[in-house]
Amino acid sequence: MTKLTLFVSSLIVFSQVNAQCVPNPNVVTFSYDGHDYELIQETLSWEDAAICAVSRGGYLAEINSQQEHDSVYQWLSTDQNITPNGTIDVFGAASIWLGGTDKNTEGDWVWDGDDNASGTSFWLGQSNGSAVGGAFSAWGTSPPEPDNSGGDQNYLTWRLTGNNTSLWNDLHAPSSLYFLIEKDMSSASITEQNNASLLSLYPVPSSNEINLATNSNERIYRVDLFTLSGQLVATYHFENSEKATLNLSKLDAGQYLLNIYLNNDQIVKRTIVH
Repeated sequence: MTKLTLFVSSLIVFSQVNAQCVPNPNVVTFSYDGHDYELIQETLSWEDAAICAVSRGGYLAEINSQQEHDSVYQWLSTDQNITPNGTIDVFGAASIWLGGTDKNTEGDWVWDGDDNASGTSFWLGQSNGSAVGGAFSAWGTSPPEPDNSGGDQNYLTWRLTGNNTSLWNDLHAPSSLYFLIEKDMSSASITEQNNASLLSLYPVPSSNEINLATNSNERIYRVDLFTLSGQLVATYHFENSEKATLNLSKLDAGQYLLNIYLNNDQIVKRTIVH
């Protein structure tokens, strides 16, 4: 096995951890400013969604700036693979879970997307409250949020439709919604994996294209292609496919790493282009 260092999602370190929380999930992905985002188009409670996020190597997303907010929302509102009518909240609006909660101390909103009772405070109080230390927030204004309606709205959602579209709302625990997972990019020492029981790669070396085929119940939904120095060269998206073909015709000759995303796993393979 060959050890290689590159900029990839820290999830790779946990690539053999199965994410059984959502079997064969409908996943749509996006990258921004050193972070990967996965919208899981399966409905879970906030706490179950946090468990799922951790098992997939991430956490329920934090939105920490206006630029991040605008960039991620632009993707959420325009990607044709996203179906907002599948995540309707109790008020009839399409909403998704984010990592904010005040379930431990009412009115103290913290980013705790892995649900470990430890997070960074970003808002204190109800709709007439204030940001903590200048932290970013995007609470709804019509009506003003958060309002803790009913006394048990302790979890943060992002509205995709309805009143306060593109803004945040607080919602109660029994709700079941899509959820947004965030994964930090980091320098990670990883091990190239040649796990033939999960996936085959051929031909190697390759010229114009390379084929991937799963050897299990796993399905391929994304492949990131990197140089050995860690530069992201291309990203390929698939619709939960047993087989996938990557077009390599525009690549320079040399060695590359394939970071292959499966439904419940993640594999790194090396290939040669000539």
